Amino acid sequence: MTASRRTTPQVMVIGIDGASWHVLNLMIEAGAMPNLSRLIETGVSGPLTSTLPPTSPPAWSSFMTGKKPGKHGIFSWWEALNLRFVPLSSRDIDGRTLWQLLGEGGKRIGVFNVPMTYPLPSYAINGFMIAGMLTPSIESQFTYPASLREELISLVGNYTIHTPWLDYEHRKDGRHALMRDLAAKLEQRSKVALALLERYETDFFMVVFAGNDRLSHCLWKYIGLDAEMPLDAEGLKIQEMIRAYYGQLDATLGGMLQYCGPQTTVLVMSDHGFGPLRKEIYINKWLADEGLLASSYNPRSWRIRTNLHRLARRLGITRERWRRVLGTRATELAQELANTIRIDWSQTRAYSNGSNSIQINLKGREPHGIVNPGSEYEAVRSQVIERLVQLRDPETGTKVVSTVFRREEVFEGPHVQRAPDILIWMADQGCAAYKCDVDVDKVVEPAGWRNGEHTLEGVLVAAGKHIKKGARIDQAGIIDLAPTILYRMDLPIPDDMDGVILTDLFEEGFLGSNTPKGATTSKVTDLGIADREQAKDREVILERLRGLGYID
Repeated sequence: MTASRRTTPQVMVIGIDGASWHVLNLMIEAGAMPNLSRLIETGVSGPLTSTLPPTSPPAWSSFMTGKKPGKHGIFSWWEALNLRFVPLSSRDIDGRTLWQLLGEGGKRIGVFNVPMTYPLPSYAINGFMIAGMLTPSIESQFTYPASLREELISLVGNYTIHTPWLDYEHRKDGRHALMRDLAAKLEQRSKVALALLERYETDFFMVVFAGNDRLSHCLWKYIGLDAEMPLDAEGLKIQEMIRAYYGQLDATLGGMLQYCGPQTTVLVMSDHGFGPLRKEIYINKWLADEGLLASSYNPRSWRIRTNLHRLARRLGITRERWRRVLGTRATELAQELANTIRIDWSQTRAYSNGSNSIQINLKGREPHGIVNPGSEYEAVRSQVIERLVQLRDPETGTKVVSTVFRREEVFEGPHVQRAPDILIWMADQGCAAYKCDVDVDKVVEPAGWRNGEHTLEGVLVAAGKHIKKGARIDQAGIIDLAPTILYRMDLPIPDDMDGVILTDLFEEGFLGSNTPKGATTSKVTDLGIADREQAKDREVILERLRGLGYID
């Protein structure tokens, strides 16, 4: 790692959304990632445990606060009482973030494309920030300073914020087109990251590359991990494009390392890992079969929705194009007309809003709640859990669910009440329950376009100044990175962080001469569930989440 410029970062963090060791090792063995391989050889590497559930909003929020979800209050992309989806944002995170703490400590920061950073913070940023995933549009105020937006546009033209990978499903060349677009987006992100490193001096620099998550969701089976699954000629071409993508990602890593000096510590990390998705579990269908959810089926609406989907597929019209053509309100009306799920909340005791979880239709919390708090609430939870652990895959006869948790068994802290009432851990991590549909034929269905899913085990590589050489770490969690970075940069660590300093990363000499500094709480109090964002921004963000498959 060499640099010819005036000042290099003390710490550089490179996030690869959804990276997992079995994929990275495959790419290293294939010779596609020599720069990452050198970092591993000269530093410390190992698994990085994500949050439960291992999804991006709680994971990135835990990264930036050093707290578990029960303390920072983010458990999903949204709050969805009675399936009324309200997206969450950076304003809903309880806790001062890593970049705020660094700025308060006099460190200059550069933060680029990190999820859960929109809207930009209200405090003064000591450096620059470009908000990441779910920024509504380039017309939004998503850069600090504001002039940085014009620099972006001047540098790359039409800056791409979002790749709605589900919209490629019905295209004739969908998989090829997705890989081409992801490669183009990575090229754009790389160009911006290198330009930022060239133009701005920082003490801390961070960027997240999200394309790995998108390709892993829908192209997992083409990566080449399953030797028993032969690929046809088209599949082999897609596999070549995937390996080329990882080579491109590694080249970007190499370019960024040129801006690191002898005083720089580099961290490469992911928010969660990935694995195969073989079966989709329709929890609302199961709840309806169990008599816990009441719905009605509207055949006329079903025909309308089917015909609209067929027309859209033929014309290559995405959800966002529908919105641009029809307008927001007309699109909402069309979606309402085509909605085949009519849940009778007066007869529904439990439902799922996705993310491997179940909500009780609790009186006083849900808009149409019918279950009384206290003993009735606990009785319904127990009933759901007792039945759910018996769910089996009709094709194999094996149990689908390994463990079902009450939320208080997983979370602790002031925001446990925001968590789902029940969390589901699948017996086979090739299963996932992320859809809200009721009008399906079976509870357990083979996975389709989406054939990859998040896992708990992400990746961590550390190299450079004060880092051990050629070592391994086995007990690292994503909550540990914020206190570890603060320690490396000789700044106080708030006493309410759940994470700990990853001492196994550092050389003994550094540990012996650097005593951790304590600080007071990092809690913030001006929280509100996304109601500060403008309504039009919320609707655009919901559309982004639909394009990513998180909302039906």
